[in-house]
Parts: sequence; C-alpha cells; structure tokens
Amino acid sequence: MALWRHVFDGSIRDHALIELTPDGKLGEPVRATFDNWKVEACPHHGPSIAYGTDGIRHQTWFDVKGEEGGVFYAATDAAGTLQTPVVLGSAQAEHADVAVHGNDIAVVWKEFDGQSTAIRGRLSADGGKHWRNVELGRTEGASDQPHLITDRARILLGWRTQNEGLRIIPTGGNS
Repeated sequence: MALWRHVFDGSIRDHALIELTPDGKLGEPVRATFDNWKVEACPHHGPSIAYGTDGIRHQTWFDVKGEEGGVFYAATDAAGTLQTPVVLGSAQAEHADVAVHGNDIAVVWKEFDGQSTAIRGRLSADGGKHWRNVELGRTEGASDQPHLITDRARILLGWRTQNEGLRIIPTGGNS
C-alpha cells in the first residue's frame, strides 16, 4: 500500500491510499483522510502508514481542520473503516511517523516548545487498546524529522540532531 497527499476535486488536500499488487498493477485510489483541507499549495508534511499482523492500518498525517493545523493519528477497525483521528501534541507538532511490531505500536512526532525540540510519542504494547505518552529525545540545536525503524525485537527511533548526531533510541516496547 502507498499513502500520499492527494488533490481531490475543489483543491481538497486530503490523503489517498492505493494498493500496489505483486504483479505491478495499481488499484483505484481510495480516500484515507477526511479533513477537507482546501489550500492552493503543496504542504511538505508527508503521511506515514504501518500495518499490524492483524491487518489493522495505522496512519499519521498533518492537516488543517478549520483554522487549526495539527498532526493526527488514526487506525482502522477490523472492517477497514478509519476510526476517529486523535490529535498528537500541540499546534507545534509536525512530521509524525508510525510503526508496528507484533502488539507494539509506536507513534512519534517532532515538537518545538520555543526553547528546544522534543520527540514525543504515544506507545502501545497491546495493539492500541492502551497508550502511554513519552518523550524519547530532546535537543536545543537543529534536527531532522523522526523515523521509526523495526528490527527483529522492537521498534527504534532514528533521529539526527545538530548537537548530538545520529541517535538510535529504543521506544521501550518489546513484542
């Protein structure tokens, strides 16, 4: 599957999802977010998508609802219907990522508080039934966006900062 910001009729900049089949054929694009952000521009915040072994789709994205911009997370239910989005962090949140490993789900985003930039997250060890909020890193210098990586045992955060260099930080979950 691929998830991207799509231009729908009327310059609506929501996200679309398309299946990439093993034989190279493309399915029809399906709308994946419903924020109805109308803007004559190309926002530079890309979405993120991850699937659990149960087939549940987890996604993050940046959008504007009304006059408020923000970063959002939502998962589908067992039938594939997107559930109510959750706002991540403050109005300063940006560049979210999501990863799934077994029952562990990690959602992270970058957030500036006026002094320093933190990587904040929501972590679940039970497939999204319960969540805990964490801060995984902080820097006072420039920094890149966070990227989640899975290895055989867990989900890791990769984050490059001007002052600390490349950091690989365990998110705390182990399946």
